Amino acid sequence: MEQHAETKKYPHLQAALKVEDGSYINMRAWADKSGQLKGTVERNDPATGERNKADVEFKAYGEGDKAALVGYIKEGEKTTKVNLQKVAPEGKEPFVAMSVAEKSPGDEKYTYLKGRGGIVHENEDLAAMPNAKTSQLVSETLNVSRDALKPREPVPERAAAEPEKSKPARSPKKATQTKGMER
Repeated sequence: MEQHAETKKYPHLQAALKVEDGSYINMRAWADKSGQLKGTVERNDPATGERNKADVEFKAYGEGDKAALVGYIKEGEKTTKVNLQKVAPEGKEPFVAMSVAEKSPGDEKYTYLKGRGGIVHENEDLAAMPNAKTSQLVSETLNVSRDALKPREPVPERAAAEPEKSKPARSPKKATQTKGMER
C-alpha cells in the first residue's frame, strides 16, 4: 500500500534583500484570520552563520501613492523598520518592494540599508489561490493590481544577455621618451 505524504501549504508573500555587507534579509508575510498582515523577518549573515529571526506586524500608513505597510522590530536597543510599498517606474508595470531601515539609540533618523532585490511576490501556494486574503489586503492598501505581486521571471545575468564584445588586439609598443617629455 502506497503512502502519500500530504504537504501542508503555507501561502504567503515573500521578499529577499541582499545587503551591501553580504547578509540577506528574508521576509514572509500573510494575513491572519482577523485580516491583519503579519510576518517574519530573518537576517542571515553568511560570513558568521548567524541568523536572527523576528515576528513583525504590519500597519498601513499614508494613502494613495504614499501608502505603505510598515512593521517595526525592536532588538534590544536597536529598532528595525520594514516597509512594503508600491514602486511605479516610468513606462513599466508597478510592483511592490520591501525596504529595511535601522535606528540605533541616539540616532535621530532611520538609516536605510542598501542592497539588491527586495521585490515582494507571492509564493506558489498563494499564487494558486484565486481569492487570497493576503494578496487582496496588500493590493488594496498599496493600490496595485494583484499582478504586481505575481512572481517575476528571473532577469538573465548581464553577461549572458549581452554577447561579449571582442577587443581588437593591440600590438605592443616600445616606450619611447621624447626630449623634454616625461612619462
